Amino acid sequence: MNTMEISSISAKICEVIEKLGLSDNANIDDQAFKEIFEIIDSLSLINFVVELENVFDIEFPDEFLLPENFTSLRILAEFIRDMK
Repeated sequence: MNTMEISSISAKICEVIEKLGLSDNANIDDQAFKEIFEIIDSLSLINFVVELENVFDIEFPDEFLLPENFTSLRILAEFIRDMK
């Protein structure tokens, strides 16, 4: 699945955000993504990461789970693409 487009990955990430109730909108831009992750609690972050791992069939390394890696939808999408 290395050929997966960033836009496709981003759309799936947004679906996960909406599914978990972190946003009412599945069309999230980088600014909205950043705002969500500025106020997210630790339990919601864990649920988000676990759901992404299930959706994309990946496992995030512990060293990725830093706040700066959740400041941009594109950064997260690129990381997921590179893990595939």
